[in-house]
Amino acid sequence: MKKILLQTTIQHARDDWSIERFSILANLLSKIEDETGTRLFGITARDRENLASGDDRILSKLDETDFDQLWLFGVRRRRGPWGAGFARRSARFRERAPPSLLRATIKTWGFPFCSLGGIGAANHFHSRNPEPDPERRVADDIETPGIFLA
Repeated sequence: MKKILLQTTIQHARDDWSIERFSILANLLSKIEDETGTRLFGITARDRENLASGDDRILSKLDETDFDQLWLFGVRRRRGPWGAGFARRSARFRERAPPSLLRATIKTWGFPFCSLGGIGAANHFHSRNPEPDPERRVADDIETPGIFLA
């Protein structure tokens, strides 16, 4: 069974983009089975938990965990929402367990992903690391213009 960590970049807060907003995804993934009825994924869904150092309790030692995948949801505008050592530890984690998903919800919330070495280069924003193909630099959400220029 593959172990997936679903994690937000914020501490839990009522009526915010906590991991609860992703509960349908967590439930769906946890129910996927192969043809023999064996569950394919073990899901851990959590919000950020700050240590006194400012690091997250799990992300600060991600490379030492037994997770096979990290799905990190950037849900707040912040620089480095993971702590000082996360870029280095996430690189070591990706060497061992390459599949990772980084997702910014809106606007500049995903900018910190740009600092994560190899996977950071895959994140494109209108004002930072723009899409190389100018024809792809278009708004896909024309009904919410406030989130376009990020």
